[in-house]
Amino acid sequence: MSAPLSTLFHGDLTIETGSDQALYGLGDLNVSNNTLILGTSNSTNAGTGALRVAGGLGVGADAYLGALLNVSSTSNLQTTFIDTSLGGFYVSGGNTITMSVGAAVSLTSTGGNSSIISNNSTIIQGGLNSGNAVQILASNAAGGVNVLSGQSGQLALTAGSGGIQGLTSSGNINLTANNGSGNFIVNSSVGNQNLTLSMSGGTDSQILIQSDGINTTLPAIKINSSNSAGNIQIANNGGLGAGSISTLTGSGGYTVTTNTGGPIQITAQAAASYFVVNSTASNQNLTIGMNGATNSALILQSAGTNSTGALLIRNTNTSGSILISQPASSSGKVEIDTGSSGLSAITQTGGGINLTSNGGTSSFTNATTADNQNLTVSVAGTTDSKLILSSAGTSNQALQILATGTSSGIYASAVGSVQINSSDSTNGISIGTLSNVPIKIGGSTSTTTVYGNLDVRGTTTTVESTVVKITDNLLELNVGPSGSADSGVALKRYQSANNAGTGDVVADTPDNSPGQLAQGGSTTSITLIATDTKPDNYYNGYWIKILSGTGANQVRRIKSYNATTKVASIYTTADQTGVLGNPIPVEGLDFTTTPTITSLYGLYPCEWIIAMWDSTANEYSIVCSPMISGSATPIIAHYVNLHVNNIIANQITATTINGATADVSSTFTLTDNNTTPVSLTGVPFNYGVYILLVKPTTASATRPFAIFVLGRANSTSTGTASRLTSVKGTSNEQLDAQWNASSFPQIFYRPAPGSNTTTNYTYKVISV
Repeated sequence: MSAPLSTLFHGDLTIETGSDQALYGLGDLNVSNNTLILGTSNSTNAGTGALRVAGGLGVGADAYLGALLNVSSTSNLQTTFIDTSLGGFYVSGGNTITMSVGAAVSLTSTGGNSSIISNNSTIIQGGLNSGNAVQILASNAAGGVNVLSGQSGQLALTAGSGGIQGLTSSGNINLTANNGSGNFIVNSSVGNQNLTLSMSGGTDSQILIQSDGINTTLPAIKINSSNSAGNIQIANNGGLGAGSISTLTGSGGYTVTTNTGGPIQITAQAAASYFVVNSTASNQNLTIGMNGATNSALILQSAGTNSTGALLIRNTNTSGSILISQPASSSGKVEIDTGSSGLSAITQTGGGINLTSNGGTSSFTNATTADNQNLTVSVAGTTDSKLILSSAGTSNQALQILATGTSSGIYASAVGSVQINSSDSTNGISIGTLSNVPIKIGGSTSTTTVYGNLDVRGTTTTVESTVVKITDNLLELNVGPSGSADSGVALKRYQSANNAGTGDVVADTPDNSPGQLAQGGSTTSITLIATDTKPDNYYNGYWIKILSGTGANQVRRIKSYNATTKVASIYTTADQTGVLGNPIPVEGLDFTTTPTITSLYGLYPCEWIIAMWDSTANEYSIVCSPMISGSATPIIAHYVNLHVNNIIANQITATTINGATADVSSTFTLTDNNTTPVSLTGVPFNYGVYILLVKPTTASATRPFAIFVLGRANSTSTGTASRLTSVKGTSNEQLDAQWNASSFPQIFYRPAPGSNTTTNYTYKVISV
């Protein structure tokens, strides 16, 4: 007798429908591995044989039959291999043969001819979207292709938009029409459908177009573009050859006339050009003009490098004048745009320069490119004279003094007093209202007196003094309107960037206790452990201390964190003044010893202790935070310890009580039409023993209740889940639980109620 591996049945095994089909099913047999049937009976019909299946048979892998296969109905074969080694393959009969497959079809004869013969038409058709859709090939190098029509038949080649191509290898092409007209016509419908006659190869050959016609009324040779928009080009190697094009005319002259809108362009490449009128009498003028009141221009231009006269307008007669003018009442302008040598206007003694703008906006700009290219407007001479900048404009900025450079400033200095006054009793005098820049009044030893009320409106007010005296007896905190921020008092703990491992913040137990090994670093960054799962910029504001190994006792503050690369950048020595504003104690300092894979680091978030109203949680909290902002809820890293005598409260929520984990309550949602498990991430630890109580919070009169006992030794093993009691829902649904390896406990329907809704559940975890 065989030794049972798990369960052994002697005799017949019958699986019947369960007493409760919803709970125990219809009696299906599910086998996760192989099934061995030792019967040897042959099958002579559908009701005999070692294996009899009343319904259909589905086989998901290869099947092998060692004997005869009989198919008494239609056979649908997915993949078929026929070997003719024992005999030929014959298909006969009076019906149609249809072969239709979704891949290539190959018929190859390795020892004889292949013939396709029909007493009617023979159609060879290819449906590929390619120039090789139908191919007739001679595979032998000396083989030919013979396409022959009947004696009085016609050979027709009709192609689609892919065209017809003919190519020979060192062979001629001859097309001859005997006693008939010859036409080679391209019926173009879109651009670039050209008719090209070309001669390739650098040989002493030519394209010859000639005519023996004797027509005396029309040209013997005519080059004509019959389309009104067609162009004609005669070129020598595209205009880049060494040859020339000569046009020789008789005494009738040379006439070039374009239709309306047709330009004439003549260009000489690297050669002097001349268009000269040799006048011998008056009014033999050379006129270069532009007619027509259109938005067109007459352009005289030169690319010459002559520094004194690349473009000259010169009158060589001493009594001649040069006039550049606009018509009376013109709306045009005269514009002079010079190079770096500048614009010079010199008058003789006594000659003035007047620049007057009548009713327009004027500007005088010195666009500098180097230092000390100043624009000076001055009054010379030690007389009682003034430099007056005045404006009669009515704007509130009628007179502006602007310095618009990225680092330019305005400096006003006088031997006497400097006065800034305004007669506007409403708007008064405004200083620094257009941009967010620091404003300084007085020096480190001067006294600044502000008379009247002082209204400070900003994000942060910093007072650096030994003693701050506030004579009022009420301090009001109201950072912003409803929903904009939280209010509270923040205490900053003393912590500096140093190499001694000291400070109040780094004296705490690190968040990643007992520390983790870095992956390396630089003078301005440290790469955290590869398994860190925190998101981008999570550690911004944290302090980091090298606990041991390379760079031990270095303390730095984190500026930014990249979750992908695990690189935490620190506030550097350059950031101390450039970004942080030179805080005391020092917070920006480069690593003096670059961290390595031996550097064990600790992370510390609690630089600020904040007693505040948390509007998000609707509670008053005492927390620690790595950073604070006056316009947003502080980042809550931890809630701080509070030691008091008696506590009186309406409701207390606790994580632990006297060192033991307190009961945990939370919620989850199940979809009512499936049995998909939902993880209970609120379980205190991913191991241990718990009692789990589950009840519905919606549809409480129809959905199930349950109590489970859960247990697991560690987070990587499979736990146990035992149901102590279960109350069915009105659709006979029940709850079940499981605790798989490397996951939290899961709750799911077994079976599901089957409706297209969801149900919210509340669960309570009782732990030891």
